[in-house]
Amino acid sequence: MPTLAESYAALQATVEEAGEHNDTAVQLDAWDATLSRLNGKEPPTLYVLTTLCEYEQCLAAGQPNHIALPSWYKRILANWVSFSPA
Repeated sequence: MPTLAESYAALQATVEEAGEHNDTAVQLDAWDATLSRLNGKEPPTLYVLTTLCEYEQCLAAGQPNHIALPSWYKRILANWVSFSPA
């Protein structure tokens, strides 16, 4: 069974092989359905981890107040728990 990355690469190759002007509505729908199935296999987004990365980017850009730092317990669990984005 191919990995998720291999499946995305295979879909990309299929789209590129079709050429820029040779796609039909049916073919586009099939590619969209394949992409949706692949997206469903992805692991959950770790929103706090994403927020921590954005916070570090803001610090590096000199804008420490641009995004709020998550609470201490969420920062501790950010690598393992998928908190809601709210």
